[in-house]
Amino acid sequence: MDIKELLNRTDRFAANAGCQITEVDEQHAVAVMTVTEGHLNGGNVCQGGALFTLADLAIAALMNCKGQLTFGISNSLMFVSSARLGDDNGGRSS
Repeated sequence: MDIKELLNRTDRFAANAGCQITEVDEQHAVAVMTVTEGHLNGGNVCQGGALFTLADLAIAALMNCKGQLTFGISNSLMFVSSARLGDDNGGRSS
C-alpha cells in the first residue's frame, strides 16, 4: 500500500473533514476538499481549520512518501481569500 492509499484509509480526521489525497510523489502532494455546510463558520465562509487540515494532509503525504514516519513540528498557512460553500479546494505541498 502506498502513502496515498494509507492516508486516505487511515487519517480519520482528514476523512471526516472531506479531505483526500489525489496525487503524491517525492516532489509534491495534492489533497482536495469540497466545502460543505459542515465546513462553514459564523461568517458563512470555510473555517480556517478545515483548510489547514487540507494543507496538513498534503504535507503529511509528501513528508511520509519514502516510508519513514515523520510529523510536522511547525507549519504556517496564509489565507489570501475565503473559501465558500461548494468551492473545490486543493492543497499542494512541494
